[in-house]
Amino acid sequence: MDGTYDLTLVFGSCWVAVMAAYAVFDLGERIALFDAMAERFWLAAGALVIGSGLWTMHFIGMKSMALPAPMNFDLELSLLSWAAAVLVSLLALYLISREELDTAGIAGGGAVIGVGLCVMHYSGMFALRLTPAVRYDSELFSASIFIAVLVSIAMLLTGQSLRRLPLRRMVPGRLLGALLVGAALCGMHYVGMAAAQFPAGVSSAPDNTVPGNWIGLPLAGFVACMTAAVLLLSMLDAVKLKVRRRAAKERFEARFRGRLARG
Repeated sequence: MDGTYDLTLVFGSCWVAVMAAYAVFDLGERIALFDAMAERFWLAAGALVIGSGLWTMHFIGMKSMALPAPMNFDLELSLLSWAAAVLVSLLALYLISREELDTAGIAGGGAVIGVGLCVMHYSGMFALRLTPAVRYDSELFSASIFIAVLVSIAMLLTGQSLRRLPLRRMVPGRLLGALLVGAALCGMHYVGMAAAQFPAGVSSAPDNTVPGNWIGLPLAGFVACMTAAVLLLSMLDAVKLKVRRRAAKERFEARFRGRLARG
């Protein structure tokens, strides 16, 4: 059975993916400025928001495919999909916020993040609990895993490269990187969707407890606003930190000059 795609929802899913990728680059660079306690807070907050954005992108992408059957989800598998998205976002933020990553760190981190993205995607697909069961094209299934690992490695490389850009090129660099990574994330998702072969007469399990009619552009807009709010708050926090450090430095220099004058 073939499904048709709602292009508005496809665009919405890509938009959320680009915003999530931008947030990874922005927060990943800024987290390195904070002390240990603030770093842990922004790692956790960023992972929750970005992971929720990735998860939302995935479910909006699923919703964009119209099937002649209600689309409802199993709660436990949906939560597993969300948890996988949050954990890979936490790892991505942590790695991008490091001063330097060697080749092994980028390759290993990219592999783990890529596998985590596939866990998010396919556990979300399994959450439909369709009858008859969905079959998967082995070549497209393998291609989706390869793309997920490749885009994860590219994301880490881009995050490291952005740290070396001059300040005036930082925002354009993040935007370009977010567009490329967001497009690749959507590519991984829709290749994974193309791998699914839906039997005729398919239907969701009757005891699925999460209805699919709440997924759509309003959810994409909410997640986008939440992501923008976290980015704004982290920027203000970083500015306050810089002001405090500058004031502390000026006080230290003033005391030092005073001691020299008295001596």
